[in-house]
Parts: sequence; structure tokens; C-alpha cells
Amino acid sequence: MYLYKKNVMLTKANVIKTLTRFPDNFSIDDLVDEMILPYKIERGIQDADNGKVISDDELWINVLKNGQDSLD
Repeated sequence: MYLYKKNVMLTKANVIKTLTRFPDNFSIDDLVDEMILPYKIERGIQDADNGKVISDDELWINVLKNGQDSLD
């Protein structure tokens, strides 16, 4: 469940550059760690800098309202 969903846009050149550094066999977790996670962290920092945040209480209200009792 995403409380605030954004499309992650990557350039083909960036993907190719990253993939050339990988071994022949790698996990999807490796790919996420190398490409998507840093992007999402940077977007989160930008959102926080621009005031696009919610409180912990609002987060839990949204989580519980959507039928989830944890943030797995």
C-alpha cells in the first residue's frame, strides 16, 4: 500500500550504466538497492523540504483505515 504514490522515472542511459556494473547474476533486491531506493530517498528529502509531509498520527490513521495493522 502506498499512501502517496509517485511514478519513478529512470533514463535508459542511467539503467544501462548501472546494469553494466552488476555481475551476470544479481537479485532484484540488488537492483532496487542500487537504483530505486536512492531515488526514493532523494524524493522523500525533497518532499520534506517542500513541506509535503504528514505526522506519525496521520500515518497510522491512514494505515489503520486501510485495514493494515503494520507497515510490513
